[in-house]
Amino acid sequence: MYKIVIVVQNLKIGGFQRVALDEAYAFKSLGLDVCILTLEPFMQNEFYILEGDLIKSYGLEITFVGQTRMEFLKTLINFVQPSMEYKFICHNLRGTVLIKLLKAFNPRKHNNILIITVIHQLPALSSYIQRHKRFLYASFSDLLFAYSKGVKLDWDLRVRDNVIYQQLFRNKKINILRNGVFLERLPNIADNVNLGSGDLRLLFLGRNTGWKGIQTVIKIGEDPSLKTAHLHFIVPSNDKSFLRLCSEGLLRRISFQIGGSISSFKPNFGDVHLYPTNYGDSVKFIESISLNCLEMAAIGVPSLISSGGLGTWPEFRGLSLIREVNWHEMEETIELIKQVSNTTIDPVELNYIRKIVNIENHVNILISFFD
Repeated sequence: MYKIVIVVQNLKIGGFQRVALDEAYAFKSLGLDVCILTLEPFMQNEFYILEGDLIKSYGLEITFVGQTRMEFLKTLINFVQPSMEYKFICHNLRGTVLIKLLKAFNPRKHNNILIITVIHQLPALSSYIQRHKRFLYASFSDLLFAYSKGVKLDWDLRVRDNVIYQQLFRNKKINILRNGVFLERLPNIADNVNLGSGDLRLLFLGRNTGWKGIQTVIKIGEDPSLKTAHLHFIVPSNDKSFLRLCSEGLLRRISFQIGGSISSFKPNFGDVHLYPTNYGDSVKFIESISLNCLEMAAIGVPSLISSGGLGTWPEFRGLSLIREVNWHEMEETIELIKQVSNTTIDPVELNYIRKIVNIENHVNILISFFD
């Protein structure tokens, strides 16, 4: 028998944290032994607090192991038992290195450890020094995965063009492990089917980060033809610095959900989620499908995404709940927003999407590597 150990830096509201928790819920649902180790102490306004009832209902064990390397190693030494196998799923590269050190210190005692590492960020988005560190740390993993096709393409290109990387990864290929959603934590789909006022509401989910395109959302909201549309920002913190970009008229149409999870979101007919990613001209490979897009599609809310980024999710091409747009073509974008806001959900398409994005697909791939 084996124990699955998911390692994260923290449980703040964010992408890799969301995947880690959903993995744990899914493993628990399958009756497997799983726990989460976090390298930072628990804070207010994070998933550990926001989903406390759900975590408790699944009996999910979450442990803070210490912020320093020595504290983490001491915890691991006491945690790992020679009589049991361990499958470490690392959403944190520092954790990958420390677990590898544990194996190296006593290889006979700890040859029962498998280290799986998932890369959640395009290498192109890291600084020069940070990128080299990430590649070095990733080489300590037994199995390496990328959450998107864009990450894999970027990774493979850099390995091919760097002699040191070629040596580090000569016997270790990076494969794609698509994200997924634990559907049981989402709002009730029925709340979104032709209910609510039907008024157009533009949704933005995530941090106020330049490449997520919050400026584009504001620009769209300022368009005269959308002067009655509401803008709803679901953000992890109280950072509202972007409001200085808004006119007084737009400010009166903006609402916030701060620090909450999507389980507390109330979708309405007329909602449109905007995800206008812009990584800059220097980034060769993009990914337009975020976890937020998967979540929104799974509850019947359409998403407009940047064109050219469906490489990881080709099944979404041609579906009504996921539409690619060229954000520079403002007139066409606004017309599409109006169109999809009045589109009735197709239950067949919705069930198809929910089957695709279900995180059971994700964890079943992981399980296939455990034996």
